[in-house]
Amino acid sequence: MVEANAYKPKSKVVYQEHSLSALAINNLARALDSPIKVSKAEKPVDKPDFLNVELDVDSQVVHGELTILDYIAQQHNLNVLSKKNCVFT
Repeated sequence: MVEANAYKPKSKVVYQEHSLSALAINNLARALDSPIKVSKAEKPVDKPDFLNVELDVDSQVVHGELTILDYIAQQHNLNVLSKKNCVFT
């Protein structure tokens, strides 16, 4: 029998300024007890609203609050499934 070991990417969310998008993402991450860190940029840069929040996954940057919310939920679901001791034969 072989145990399934899923690859866990290094992920973090950075927002430039407080907004409803940043609040929604932070609330979801906290509600799901997600290991994905959500933080404000150390040196905020003036960017358009749609670039305000970014997800950094293994040095790949993704923008868009719905995409980021979906990613956090997906990672949560993968973590829940992996804790059920799935065994492949």
